[in-house]
Amino acid sequence: MGCEIGTVIIVGIVFGSIFGSQIISAYFNSRAKMLELDVRRRELEAQSGLKGDKSLGRDAKSVLEQIQRELSELRQTSGEFDMSINANMEHIQERLRDMERRMQEIEQQQQLRG
Repeated sequence: MGCEIGTVIIVGIVFGSIFGSQIISAYFNSRAKMLELDVRRRELEAQSGLKGDKSLGRDAKSVLEQIQRELSELRQTSGEFDMSINANMEHIQERLRDMERRMQEIEQQQQLRG
């Protein structure tokens, strides 16, 4: 009985560490990219001297638009990634519950035999 529960715990820890490290890494990578794009946008605004002014050069304006598109895409990707993580976590939890149920059935059968 203790061995099976220990196995379930070990499996949970392994899955948690594998997916947890990937989740944390992806979060920090996307956060760093968003901050980098924000810094680039602010630098361009500072260089132009006039935030939102019509006299902003075409190059700077196109770069700002590109940065805004990249930020938008990054936010969308981040949201999709969050949904994927949630789906994977639910799947893992479902499999873990199923494994626990099976372990309980096996333990009950062993108790009836023994």
